[in-house]
Amino acid sequence: MSKKTLSPDDHSYEWIRQHPGARNMDVPDELLQQWMFDDDESESKPPGHLMAVFTFGFVREMLRTDGLPPNHPRQISASRLTEYFETWQLKLGLVAVSRKTEFEVDPVPLFAFRDDEELTVHKKSDSSAPFPPPAAR
Repeated sequence: MSKKTLSPDDHSYEWIRQHPGARNMDVPDELLQQWMFDDDESESKPPGHLMAVFTFGFVREMLRTDGLPPNHPRQISASRLTEYFETWQLKLGLVAVSRKTEFEVDPVPLFAFRDDEELTVHKKSDSSAPFPPPAAR
């Protein structure tokens, strides 16, 4: 089956399968646009679509890294999963910022979440847009 015949969900799942351990900066523009939540979206992408894609990636990453046998049951609270979904959206948003502005974001794991994870943003070295000088005090 070629990628041209895959539905958006199938394309998302296939990309996730083919990129275990992916980082946020690895996401292609096409999928970035599909995966980022937009309050102003039309009904063409139902809200459940994004949670389904996220959950698929999260569960695959958990199975890949937690050291438990594949058939061992795992549990996560709905509130924690929702919190991770929101963090995933932040990680995707930082990719958009990095690709469209003078700011660059260091890559972070796309579907792995640590409580002590830090996001690093800095100015691109080749950017001609200077930062404004600090205000005089």
